[in-house]
Amino acid sequence: KAIAASMHRGAKTVWELASMRVSTLLNTPSAPEGSNFIQVLDLAQSFIKMGEAFTRMEATALRGHVAKINATFFGAKQRRQLDVLCMMLEKEMWQRLPYEVVPHIRQELRRSAREAALPSAQRNSAQAFLNQGKDDGMFQTWVEGQNPFTDVERKSMDEFHRGKGEGVAAGEAELEEEEEDEELHGDFIDEETQSTNTHAKAGSRRELKVNSTEVHEGLSSTRPTITAASVHFLRCLAEYMWLTWTMGRGSSIVFAATKQLFDCYFFFIFKAFGKQEALEKGSNDLTPRLHQTLLRLQKHGVWSARKLEQQASAADPWSYTSSGNMYGLKERCAAIESLHTIADELKRVRPVLESHLGVANQKDIEQFFSRTVDAVEDLREHIYKAAAKLLLSVEWLLEEIGDSEKIGASKKYDRKELGMQHNPWVDRLINEFKQFGAKVACADVPPQTATLLWEYAAESTADLMVDGFSRVRKCTEMGRGCMSLDLQVILQWVKKQMNSTGREPNMRIVDNYIKAFYVPETELLHWTMTHPEYTRPQIIALINQISSAHNWPRRRRTDLLAQIEESLMH
Repeated sequence: KAIAASMHRGAKTVWELASMRVSTLLNTPSAPEGSNFIQVLDLAQSFIKMGEAFTRMEATALRGHVAKINATFFGAKQRRQLDVLCMMLEKEMWQRLPYEVVPHIRQELRRSAREAALPSAQRNSAQAFLNQGKDDGMFQTWVEGQNPFTDVERKSMDEFHRGKGEGVAAGEAELEEEEEDEELHGDFIDEETQSTNTHAKAGSRRELKVNSTEVHEGLSSTRPTITAASVHFLRCLAEYMWLTWTMGRGSSIVFAATKQLFDCYFFFIFKAFGKQEALEKGSNDLTPRLHQTLLRLQKHGVWSARKLEQQASAADPWSYTSSGNMYGLKERCAAIESLHTIADELKRVRPVLESHLGVANQKDIEQFFSRTVDAVEDLREHIYKAAAKLLLSVEWLLEEIGDSEKIGASKKYDRKELGMQHNPWVDRLINEFKQFGAKVACADVPPQTATLLWEYAAESTADLMVDGFSRVRKCTEMGRGCMSLDLQVILQWVKKQMNSTGREPNMRIVDNYIKAFYVPETELLHWTMTHPEYTRPQIIALINQISSAHNWPRRRRTDLLAQIEESLMH
């Protein structure tokens, strides 16, 4: 007891001398660099926790010193990781990697996230122990346990990436995955109060799980898409998740680095496969959220200071986005789906980020996920819509449907009788759809992607059909019935192609436009005000068709058009 009491009185002095020696070692330039960076941090954290247990005091000075060194060396590390990612993106051929790669990456990421979630509760265990009024027992656990500085199980992250890990078999990891996810979402540690609450955010945890099943589940989905560049990102994420607890209060710079890597990946996908003209003023090809995100990344992102290299050399006329390669349909799919996989994994680890970054950074986290991560869905829609339009050659549709100067071309819908045969342009359109389906099948895209492509192809065709019907100069009630017949033939054919998915093509915009011909005159103004999806020329053309078919006086038509024009201006 006397020895113990003496040790207790001199514990602070012993710790101060030991911590000064460690600080001196950490100040050497070669201490935490390269592959040693993670290992040095791990050893330093173990030493600090042991010292806090020994002295029953928080090692504020050494923690601050380690945090400062971490920030310095992490900045250099992030620059290297970012350069590697940029180089991989520029050289990426967007080939989907085999599924055999997925289990190891998933195990690596889940384990890092689990370790980031659980040890954080122990990071300030010394202070919590003292707050409870206890004065012994903590250091004894270190004495009785294995020496953390000679632990044969300790591995650097580089060894971890090479698959040496902790020796957990892939099969065992698969069985433990659900348990790991529960642990990951289990306890939430408040960085401000250093308290652990299992139930405080149960609603948020349930909401996260529901959201993940509504779209995709990242690496846990049946057929996740990963590429060489996305593997690099996911490994960086695994490493950075581990760093969130080793860096303590400095973990905000880790989150900032994660955002930078994701922004880099996100914007490159748009530059490679999106419509660049969509960023111009007056374009409606992007959702407001996606438009704002892309403008921000264009101005302040990584690529604003880095010139994108060409995907193919100037001497090589072939590119994977050329028409000869079906406009890079397979590559587009691999690129955007790999980004979607990354986004799902970020959503999965969001509770861990929130628990480490604390209340002060919640706004930053919310903005990142709501403005950028959630915008992946918008980018996905944009890229697939662009691909569907490129693969489906229907530019001729406007002239074929609308009246032209060709002999007999202006009589398609100016009929006195309802025919039983659809117009010739319908057969031509169906042939284009057949070629579109063959291209999609040839690209061997996932079933859900094929369904999206069919939906977007139907939507883009519907827009063109409305434009075409608005160019019909003369149309009778019987002619309007012929329009409905043409639409039904197309709908039934496309529906058969999508029958296996249980979804139907959305061509309601065409059906509503055709049926608007029968709206009573007194309700036309209200109809135009409640259907903003139609353009001004399309509405004016509809009124002209109705007035011509019913022989309205010119003044009557002019008055209605004036009222409509006034309503459209407000």
